Amino acid sequence: MRSVMRHETPLMNSFYNSMMHEVEAINKDNSAECSSVPFGVLYKFWCEGAFDEYSDDHFLIRAFNNDIDYFKSFFDNHYIQMTFASAPYSSIDSFPGNFVVNLEGSFRSLVSMFGYENIRRFVTDQLSAGKDKYDEEIFFEALSEIHILDFFCQFGGMQAVAAEPIEFDEKGLIKIAEEPVKIVRAEYEPHLNGRTNPEARFYYEDGTVLDVEIKTPNFTDVVEENQPFLMPGILLNREGRSILKETCEKSGIHCLLPNVSKMKDYMNSAAKKFQEPESEKHINLLCVNWTGAAVDKDNINEPLIILSNITNGILTNSGIAEKCEISNKALNRVSAVLLYKMELGALLFSDFRFIFANGKAKVLLNRFSKCLNPNALHRITKLSCIYPEESRMVSALYMNEICSRDYLEEISIAENIIKEHIL
Repeated sequence: MRSVMRHETPLMNSFYNSMMHEVEAINKDNSAECSSVPFGVLYKFWCEGAFDEYSDDHFLIRAFNNDIDYFKSFFDNHYIQMTFASAPYSSIDSFPGNFVVNLEGSFRSLVSMFGYENIRRFVTDQLSAGKDKYDEEIFFEALSEIHILDFFCQFGGMQAVAAEPIEFDEKGLIKIAEEPVKIVRAEYEPHLNGRTNPEARFYYEDGTVLDVEIKTPNFTDVVEENQPFLMPGILLNREGRSILKETCEKSGIHCLLPNVSKMKDYMNSAAKKFQEPESEKHINLLCVNWTGAAVDKDNINEPLIILSNITNGILTNSGIAEKCEISNKALNRVSAVLLYKMELGALLFSDFRFIFANGKAKVLLNRFSKCLNPNALHRITKLSCIYPEESRMVSALYMNEICSRDYLEEISIAENIIKEHIL
């Protein structure tokens, strides 16, 4: 038990504090600039004791305390990868201040949309990630929720659609076939199905309703650098999975089997939280953050194999979904699955759009869902929304360069095992 509660001590992040004082000075000089949710939400949480029960090891507390040594070690060892989109801004010395200031922006957005008390409860109950029994993976699950919901709060309105072919009006502007559609209100954790509920519901001015559910796997399998590995690009039956894994291990190859059970759990869980859509104006979007997988750090091949491989992906054939124990309710209710991987730019700036720049996100349409509306999904997510066969997951095997170069005979054996044991 702390002798002094955290809210009784000053918040030590100097960059955040200076930004807060600067904004206060600007607002005093020009009251018209004041936001409905002024800068300082995190500071208000701090002063009210929302962070009192957080562990000293918590990622956010370390950022508040400007713990540079921790973050240097963290980014040397963590699976979140630096990419071209964030590399110019990746100085570790400035990370804690930038992270806190940008996270403040996300919280202002969430408070504005969902209300202060709902978000304060989220900070206390979920973002704390186990409190004194801190679990970093739980923190990143909560952070995923912040990133996704903030994206929809700020950018989830339906974008305008230009006329095709392109035409210009008398003012020289491109003619619009469909006007933008704004979000008029939203609910955090709406009570739809008793005790179970999606993360949020957004209401649009044209009557469209978007329900969002967010999942983040906690991966435990690890592949060492320079270790050969392979992963089947087709779903295998139980016997095939066992034979392939055993054969690879005897040859010194790390065999990674697509994690079908996680996707099954996510689909079925989402079905319990979503309502069945009664029209094209009701969209149920399942968002899955696949960051942290043992391989595939630069793309999302593994979840694409599970859902959309051309031979037997879950969303390519309802019979395959049944074999994988995906409920009919899930196939009816989940409109689409947004797959993505986190990277440093999105983490640093609390901005999901950095993932767009790196091609680490796709929206897979579920053609088995009731009342599917691909156009609305594209306008809302700003991403290409594709059917499973358009994902081009056609290879029987995926492997790293070491495996493809040095294990040709073993690869041939693996290919034969896969052909003989297709689910």
